[in-house]
Amino acid sequence: ELQPFTVPVAERYWGDEELDAGDLTEILAHCAATRATAWYRMLQAASLLYEDYEESHHRQMAEHTSGEMDSIEAFEAAVTAARCGEDPRARYGPDGLEQAIAHVGAVLCVPPAVAREVITLGDALRYRVPLTAATLAQGRIDEQRFRIVVARTRLVTPESIEQVDARIAEQIYARDQMSVKRFTTMVDKTVAVVDPDAVKRRRAHAKAERKVTVTQDRFVPGQSRITASLPDVDAALVDARLTAMAESVHAEDPRSLAQRRSDALIASSVHQQLRCLCPQCVAAAEVAVSEPTPRTDPDTSGDPDAGVDPAGSAGPAVGVVIHVIASQSTLDGDDDEPGFTDDGGVIDADTVRELAMQEFTRTTAITREMM
Repeated sequence: ELQPFTVPVAERYWGDEELDAGDLTEILAHCAATRATAWYRMLQAASLLYEDYEESHHRQMAEHTSGEMDSIEAFEAAVTAARCGEDPRARYGPDGLEQAIAHVGAVLCVPPAVAREVITLGDALRYRVPLTAATLAQGRIDEQRFRIVVARTRLVTPESIEQVDARIAEQIYARDQMSVKRFTTMVDKTVAVVDPDAVKRRRAHAKAERKVTVTQDRFVPGQSRITASLPDVDAALVDARLTAMAESVHAEDPRSLAQRRSDALIASSVHQQLRCLCPQCVAAAEVAVSEPTPRTDPDTSGDPDAGVDPAGSAGPAVGVVIHVIASQSTLDGDDDEPGFTDDGGVIDADTVRELAMQEFTRTTAITREMM
């Protein structure tokens, strides 16, 4: 006879079904704060575990050698062994980081890359941004926002990181909960003010690491994923271009905005405009295919419809507009205050000035009276 299945821990929370909205809201807030605190402790444990393994590895190496050479011949032999690619693991085993990655990966059941990231975040939590990390421990921010802080302050110099950390923590305490977008903008602005050169380094890094990858979707057969890493301004241009193309068709087009943006990407790749799929345009295209018109070259200088697909299935060429807000002092080179895109992205002063000098850029002064 089968015994009834019970979950002792879950039984304690069955009473939640009788709680009102206020009590359930408190439970949500409590659980979110508890999860953030748990993340803090987990990251700290991973960092401490790594240091323990690293210390043990160095101790093991010290048992075999002091690291000092008693003759020039011994030193030359060590240099030769290193140049020949001698693997130190053959003598001392995996180093501390490798052992810690294996241990963390096994406990958390995650691949080595994720385990390494957990250890890296733990080190940043303890040594690089401890004040911001304290807000994670107190539940003021979550793990996602802490990752944002670590990633977007990665290029800040050791001399400036302490001040950046303090300012970010101060704003977290002083402000209400921020959306991910607003939080990211706050971090970027803090970095730009305290360490402007970090923004320039990030720009150079983004340009050097730009890439587009196409891979098959592991979970959906017949579907692939396109991933791109681009500098902020370039990404804003691509985004605006896809949206402008997607909005160039008639309102009766049956596709969603997301589907039209996807089709716009394909159309751009073959140097075409996005075709409208509303019933009228589809019917006109079918007529044009069944009844081809002989090619002529009339004078179209006064024709407002010149250059448009006669079947009406292809939309007109679309332009792209992105807005960048910057102070006049930045444009004049008097200071290096950063600029901002209309979606809140931070642009370093050099990029702002470069954009302002482009032929396609239109500059408009905004005064307090206009706001």
